[in-house]
Amino acid sequence: MKRVLALALVVLSVLLLGAVVNAVADDMAFRYGGDIRIREEAFDHIPSGFAENNYLRFRTALWGEVDPVSNVSVRVRVVDEFRAYFTPDQAGKPQTSSYECPDEFVLDNVYLEWRKIFGAPLAFRIGRQNLLYGNGRVLADGTPGDGSRTIYFNAAKLTFTGIDKTTIDLIATYNENEDELAINKSDRSLSRYGKALDDVTESGGGVYVTNRSMDTMLLEAYLLFKQESSYDQKATTNAGGEYVKPAKAWQKLDSQTGLVNNPDFNLYTFGCRLLPKFGKYVEGNFESALQVGDRGSESAVACMLDWYLTVKPAVLDVVKPAVDFGVYYLSGNKASTAMDEGWNPLWSRTPMSDLYVFAYDDARWSNLLMPHVGLTLTPTKKFKTNFSLNYLSAPEDDGAGTGHERGWLAIFRNDFTLGEDLLRKKDKLTAHLYFEALEPGDYYADNLDTAYFARWQVMYTF
Repeated sequence: MKRVLALALVVLSVLLLGAVVNAVADDMAFRYGGDIRIREEAFDHIPSGFAENNYLRFRTALWGEVDPVSNVSVRVRVVDEFRAYFTPDQAGKPQTSSYECPDEFVLDNVYLEWRKIFGAPLAFRIGRQNLLYGNGRVLADGTPGDGSRTIYFNAAKLTFTGIDKTTIDLIATYNENEDELAINKSDRSLSRYGKALDDVTESGGGVYVTNRSMDTMLLEAYLLFKQESSYDQKATTNAGGEYVKPAKAWQKLDSQTGLVNNPDFNLYTFGCRLLPKFGKYVEGNFESALQVGDRGSESAVACMLDWYLTVKPAVLDVVKPAVDFGVYYLSGNKASTAMDEGWNPLWSRTPMSDLYVFAYDDARWSNLLMPHVGLTLTPTKKFKTNFSLNYLSAPEDDGAGTGHERGWLAIFRNDFTLGEDLLRKKDKLTAHLYFEALEPGDYYADNLDTAYFARWQVMYTF
């Protein structure tokens, strides 16, 4: 499969190069652009034990797109990101963690798209591409171990628009743990299975339907299948040197090799998202999903709720206030059963909180009840500020502490547009300031210090 995938992406790259040459020769339109992003990120006292970090991130992306024939586009986007660490000292660390300049050059997007296939209301896209649906709760990030450098999927997508105000997407994906096409490859884990001793592949797909037939209600529905391939990890030992029985019912200990096997995880997710408008000033988001599947001989059943209302009161119009409040729920695994009841975030291990994502093993959001309230102010088109307060608890008391309380999480963000049409038409210079603070609760064993995550960013897009 690796060779087939690599060959397919190389062929698409060659097609783009040929298309560009033909475009220049035939005076066809060739579109291009990119962005330059600079960030500093600092965090400490994360409950999972992450040490203090403070580093600069420099990401550059360039893309090109051309139409070799009518209704057919070929696109390639190349990304590079390197870091400069203040803390911790990266001397002697492997490239996977140090991100030394120039680091990897990654083909972030390489795809061919054919629209209006033979005049029908069909479009087909194949290759490395981004897939982001709904509120990003199930399908958003194919490379969670890559941070925000890339979010791509190796995928094929067929889109049908033959029904009035309805879009139907059929999707198939296959992502591996490492990017075999990276230039200056550093063997970085993209699927973020930190305890795996061998590569883990994530494959699957499904159907995602969006309907806009009602003026006051957007409807989305989906059926997705995902398979996480089996992998081995080292077994833990007790003080006497004996292997400890695995914590999960589906894990199998091999005392001869000292390895724990995690079998294939096959999971079906059914979901629906409603976005109603209650008059002029109130909007809603109501998403619910159910998961069923199996991991080896054990069954899995889990659920997710993402419900909130946004109120835009007809007061203080000069700052355009918006108040949102709701609850986010992810089921947790019950220790008393052999079944796995913990929510699996599928392709959505991208963080809802840049701080708290580090508190989850392999960034797997699960076992969470999070009521929240937020306030957004937009005094101008070039400035927006947002503050939210979130109470985090664990439905299942499976932490190292004595209780269910994960803690209080505050998030603050300011977004600025610093300039537009600076060097070319429609370019933009933007910036943001971002800060999170978590006061941990009794879900954790120790009386932990207040955790924080801070970031500033400047980005030029052209």
